[in-house]
Amino acid sequence: MNRLLPSFLALLALAAFLVGCSESDVVRSGGLKSLYGTPAPGAPGGSANVAPGGYAIMGPPTITAERIDKVLCAAGSPACNTGKNLYDAAVERGIDPVAALAFFRKESTYGTKGVARATKGLGNIRCAGWSGRCIEGFRAYDSWAEGYRDWANLISVQYVQVWKLTTVDTIVRAYAPAAENNTSLYIQQVEQYMDQFRQGGAA
Repeated sequence: MNRLLPSFLALLALAAFLVGCSESDVVRSGGLKSLYGTPAPGAPGGSANVAPGGYAIMGPPTITAERIDKVLCAAGSPACNTGKNLYDAAVERGIDPVAALAFFRKESTYGTKGVARATKGLGNIRCAGWSGRCIEGFRAYDSWAEGYRDWANLISVQYVQVWKLTTVDTIVRAYAPAAENNTSLYIQQVEQYMDQFRQGGAA
């Protein structure tokens, strides 16, 4: 019963926030609109919400740029040969690039499915609060490298610095809320992909 309480409180916090928001304020795959200084769902007051032993987003690289390229190209990704761009965008922000690659796989199978084929976006981020180009309500970029940098910036600033969320588990609960996703499955798959990439597994 005690384990259900945090989830219940998180839902209450999310509901209260949405009452005061327009539909455009809700960002799918990007959690809630990037309002710096606003507590994240599931992390009242913006306090740290890190599960011991969780899969950390931040940290030194546990995959190489060359390995990322092999994964992307083997999957027939339109982002083939951009492995170094993804690696550099993540490392520059202190993110382990293996996490970025895992999110990329989960969100669009490396840009081979959905709107990402047109937007060149790693994370299918909604346009709320975005002044750039949009396609079907999602942020669009001129290159995969630009999309990688925007995702890494969103994660490192909004989720880590502001909301103090640092693991796959805590980030995904805000990034892909249960109202729109099977959050538990999302977390499980991203963590599984991270393990596979680190072990040299197939794309």
